[in-house]
Amino acid sequence: MIQLTQGGAYLVNGTDIVADTSEAARQIQAKTGITISREEAAKNTMAYGILREHNTSGNMDKLKIRFDKLTSHDITFVGSIQTARASGLQKFPMPYVLTNCHNSLCAVGGTINEDDHMFGLTCAKKYGGVYVPPHQAVIHQFAREMLAGGGKMILGSDSHTRYGALGTMAMGEGGPELVKQLLNQTYDINMPGVVAVYLKGAPVKGVGPQDVALAIIGAVFKNGYVKNKVMENFIDNNYNCCQAIVCAYCEELGLSEDVAFKLTEGFGSGMGGLRDTCGAVTGMFFVISLANSAGDKHLPLKSKFDTYNKFQEVAKLFKEKCGSIYCRDLKNMQKNKILSCEDCVQVADKILKKHYFK
Repeated sequence: MIQLTQGGAYLVNGTDIVADTSEAARQIQAKTGITISREEAAKNTMAYGILREHNTSGNMDKLKIRFDKLTSHDITFVGSIQTARASGLQKFPMPYVLTNCHNSLCAVGGTINEDDHMFGLTCAKKYGGVYVPPHQAVIHQFAREMLAGGGKMILGSDSHTRYGALGTMAMGEGGPELVKQLLNQTYDINMPGVVAVYLKGAPVKGVGPQDVALAIIGAVFKNGYVKNKVMENFIDNNYNCCQAIVCAYCEELGLSEDVAFKLTEGFGSGMGGLRDTCGAVTGMFFVISLANSAGDKHLPLKSKFDTYNKFQEVAKLFKEKCGSIYCRDLKNMQKNKILSCEDCVQVADKILKKHYFK
């Protein structure tokens, strides 16, 4: 069953929903120990963080976005590039991938528009883009595998440009918006609202992600519920920050996720709610200890000090990025920016991937 709420809501600690009523501030204070305004809470969404990093206007109500990457298929890139060339294009200012639409590849074995492919290849060579030959990839599969990344923004000249499951805010627009990006102009929009999609339980056997997506579309599209809004997905799995990190590396560690989930249960909210060491940092410590320890009870010093050094290294990296390793500081409203649990987990995961699981 899909239930739509008309008022705002707060998602506390990634698990608890607090309706935006006159009692909201008191309830949030009781759960977190902090007082937060509606405006400040809105800044803790994933959408706000991504848009802030790509906005060039200095005004978060009136956005002027520069994208990280662009992508088009062979049905649209010819017109976009020709328009940009007529407007003074000298080179592609960001990675621009010229690829294929599944429809054109199906038509006469993909040879019906071979002149478009030749045009794309010559433009990629001249202006510095990426050309994907026919029959090697279709636009969105290539983008998911080669372009998407956490916190990135991609603009595509196809309505299906959506890579949110990979942490990427992607938008599909007409060719003129890509032309503006190619000419070093901006994508100008008002700050969108954010709709939280909170999934509880688990789908029955035979129901997949697309079924869930179609059911949501049926409930929110026609009535305009999501018009000019960003949808963020949350799952009622109740992982704390430490659990989120450690469980993500179970395969690399040869560890059962059930065991990892139990082992790290008490380390959320700054060590069992004490607002001490951030659970994401503790999660990094768990992962490094399990991966680095020699596990030799007869020679306990064999790897111990190396593990200690690695702890200190990741703690330093986390502090440089976030300002502190302590939950009470990361959630302190007196600071310039509150870091959400999602922010902390993403930072910790990037540190582990970059330095220990390359």
